[in-house]
Amino acid sequence: MSFIDFAAVKSRCSIEQAAKLIGLQTTEERSQLRTPCPVCGGGPRAIVITPLKNLFHCFPVIGRWRSNRPGQPRQRRGSKGRGGLPL
Repeated sequence: MSFIDFAAVKSRCSIEQAAKLIGLQTTEERSQLRTPCPVCGGGPRAIVITPLKNLFHCFPVIGRWRSNRPGQPRQRRGSKGRGGLPL
């Protein structure tokens, strides 16, 4: 895996530019941007991008991340999103 200097990326690129560079199709809602999550496959509003705070948050579809395989941990039903990740 190649190294990505996220501090350098953050200093040179806004969160909106980063979303466009990776091909996310966003829609504007008030002061936020919404887009489907390419990781969890959530609906059209799964990711919230907040440009003023320079962060994003994914609200995964409940039940998608639960494992039915033996030996794999199960997430609780109704678990919260994965948290706001600053870029």
